[in-house]
Amino acid sequence: MGIATAASQPTWRDGKRYAWLLGVVVPGLPFIVYGLVHLTGWPVF
Repeated sequence: MGIATAASQPTWRDGKRYAWLLGVVVPGLPFIVYGLVHLTGWPVF
């Protein structure tokens, strides 16, 4: 058996890579809502 090279190994891709965006969006929701209330004047947000 020979030594495996980088070309023979499969490329790993994170299947949930877009879920990482929730780590930014969810904590930022209160600030987004606060901004929308003051921008629009609608308390519905």
